[in-house]
Amino acid sequence: MRLKVATFNIHHGQGTDGKTDIERIAQDIRKMDVDVIALQEVDRFHPRSRIQDQLRRLGRSLEMKTAFSPSINLKLTQYGIGILTRHPIISKQITYLKGVTERRSILVVRLQLGDEGKVITVVNTHLGLLERERARQFPVLLKLLGQLEQPAFLLGDFNMNAVHPLMQQLAPNWRKAQLKKAVPTIYYGGEIDHVYTNVETVKQTAYVMKTDSSDHHAVVADLSW
Repeated sequence: MRLKVATFNIHHGQGTDGKTDIERIAQDIRKMDVDVIALQEVDRFHPRSRIQDQLRRLGRSLEMKTAFSPSINLKLTQYGIGILTRHPIISKQITYLKGVTERRSILVVRLQLGDEGKVITVVNTHLGLLERERARQFPVLLKLLGQLEQPAFLLGDFNMNAVHPLMQQLAPNWRKAQLKKAVPTIYYGGEIDHVYTNVETVKQTAYVMKTDSSDHHAVVADLSW
């Protein structure tokens, strides 16, 4: 089996030039040609992004199915994480994570691959900026991951590099898709956006797709198992 996935913190569509343009995000995702992509920092009806439902607009533009988790609810305005997929969504689950600066969440979707009914699980998360937030949030994530069957994929912005002691707790059950070339995933430096899987991959190719449409770059992984 083969799956091409990506994770991308879109910074509500605000690029390094300070302009907010969700269509630039759509163009970048189109270039990736992925089956599934996990997005972080997605706006829904927020004044700073022209009162748009960003995930729905991306889904329509890219002809992909959508699942959204509103980490923050401010009446009509929402802000959180989402998943775009070419495959049918069987189920969706949201787990909220307490934070000091803001609430975060974990979004889990089960997808059907092909006509044979094979099912995979995709997990998307965006952990807190502060160390004490992540120390509180990570055990919740670990407990959830421990309940998942194979094959499953963990994508997101963890605000930590892969050698951080918390991230090391994912081993040995979860394996990181190693980048072909060690480059930053955020414009000011550091590799904090990652792709993991709980299956032994036969072949994997992972790389960073640089972009100016956000303050993060996308991490793309082509996996077969």
